[in-house]
Amino acid sequence: MAAFVYHLRVTKGYDNIYGLSIWNEPNALSGYGTSLPSGFLALYEPVRAKLDALVLSYIKIIGPDTTTPDPRFINNLMPSYGVYWDQISNHDYGSWCGNAVGNWSSLVNNINANYGGKPVIVGEYGNFGNKSGPVDNDANVYNGSISCAHMVIRYMNAGVKGFLEWEFAIYGDTWRCFGALTASDPNYVFKAYGPKYWTRSVLGRYVRAGWKVMNVNEDVTGTGNVVCAVLRAPDNNQTTILISNFSTSGYNLGIDLSSLPNKLTTLNNVYVTGPVPNGITEGNPVVLNNGIGSLYVNPKSVVALTTLPVGDLNAPNQMAVEW
Repeated sequence: MAAFVYHLRVTKGYDNIYGLSIWNEPNALSGYGTSLPSGFLALYEPVRAKLDALVLSYIKIIGPDTTTPDPRFINNLMPSYGVYWDQISNHDYGSWCGNAVGNWSSLVNNINANYGGKPVIVGEYGNFGNKSGPVDNDANVYNGSISCAHMVIRYMNAGVKGFLEWEFAIYGDTWRCFGALTASDPNYVFKAYGPKYWTRSVLGRYVRAGWKVMNVNEDVTGTGNVVCAVLRAPDNNQTTILISNFSTSGYNLGIDLSSLPNKLTTLNNVYVTGPVPNGITEGNPVVLNNGIGSLYVNPKSVVALTTLPVGDLNAPNQMAVEW
């Protein structure tokens, strides 16, 4: 495995190779419980040693890459194996709207307190989340898309540092709830899939690596339907607020950023809304008076309020297959 990484990074020169995971979802063999295959954990030490011997100490090891909505059992692995993990990864496919946030928070708090604050990441998640309802149409896929936006925002507030969504084609209604960012159209190399693509775009395009997550009142309405996160650049010169509304009702929300340094006066406003979005809408800018303002949030919507430029909101070029 270390030799393969060397071949990719050094021989082939692929400088986008920065880390590796030794085993994807090793607890799958125990029905996604807390038991791991015999000999699995013993692999980390020799792989780390071989990477170092190949002068690849900068390659990060990501582990244990298990999958469960309750990753707290990783706390028990940290004393023996945490030394080999540069990032702590677990996959989450079972937490509707991020309702396992307490489990993730426990893991993050332990690692921050005892293991130097190594990054905890959701190494894989998918478009689950239409509760127990069917996923046989685009509107229900969009419900799942908003539930994932809830998950990202809530886990972000709990200290999770990164999120990697697994995209795969729609194999049929059984898997449709996962969906893909792109549509399964044999005539196109790339074609945006509306129920998922636009929510992910709003969540990601106005946040930059290294930004800090501020302490906020996450549950905006007290119902769990609307959640938010506030992110700022390290120098406090740029700010983005992410909001997810799972409800079929709209809400008038108050915004109070008066305690933040570098008082803001205006926030650009972009959003997607259901029942099935076909793009990103630019709303009226939010005007703040001494950091205080208000916003109407549409039903079934994901919103970004940001000091960054809105940019081009047109659909990306649809790349047709050339025969």
